[in-house]
Amino acid sequence: MSVMSKEEQDYKIRQLIVVMNLLSNDAMPIEEWHRFVDAFEAQYADNIGIPPRMEHTLLDGMYTRRIYMDEGCYFTSGIHKTEHPFVILSGKILVRTHTGSIMYQAPYRGITKPGTRRILLALEDTVWETFHATQLKSVTEIVDSLSEDRINPLLTDVQIARLKSSQQETNLLN
Repeated sequence: MSVMSKEEQDYKIRQLIVVMNLLSNDAMPIEEWHRFVDAFEAQYADNIGIPPRMEHTLLDGMYTRRIYMDEGCYFTSGIHKTEHPFVILSGKILVRTHTGSIMYQAPYRGITKPGTRRILLALEDTVWETFHATQLKSVTEIVDSLSEDRINPLLTDVQIARLKSSQQETNLLN
């Protein structure tokens, strides 16, 4: 039996806490949910690490975003403004919203409703793709049009700057 380093033990403990938080199936009023996600982000903001890699495809009237999540990766989504389809192309992922938790396993096809905000934990390497009708031609404009601006009041200025920087890098990958 191999001995885990202190960093590996801490990582495993953080993952276990995340899973325990996500497994609750209790529905919550939306404002309570936003406070819950804000607290989650504040608790894990310094430990989330590298955001998932994304590929953006712009077509005439259509934008697709493919998200590559490594096993063990956990993060939160923005608050979605639009209804749009998504597919899980590969992997398994635990997803928590204000309505409860669900585990998706590829292949899976679903619909994101406006107002949805998720906490996600990739249980396996996972590929998730979304599809959006749009006439916009810039990834930055499209991303801005798809999710609401929300400043987490529990994050420090340093954490906000770090998260914005990593989101910007992720959103602009092609």
